[in-house]
Amino acid sequence: MGGGKPTIGDNVTINVNSVVVGDIFIGDNVTIGTGTVLLKSVPPNCIVVGNPAFILYENGKRVDRKL
Repeated sequence: MGGGKPTIGDNVTINVNSVVVGDIFIGDNVTIGTGTVLLKSVPPNCIVVGNPAFILYENGKRVDRKL
């Protein structure tokens, strides 16, 4: 994994015990669930959960998609 630090968009919620690491981009209006381990960039308007993280919802629709 590369160094660097994450770039966090507007209106992002990072819940308790979540880990966001690396030179990644978190889009606007993203919610990162409790205990999520996030090592990859996330597009806007998503809810991500899990370890490793996956997209649970995107633009209000359930997608269950790997990052």
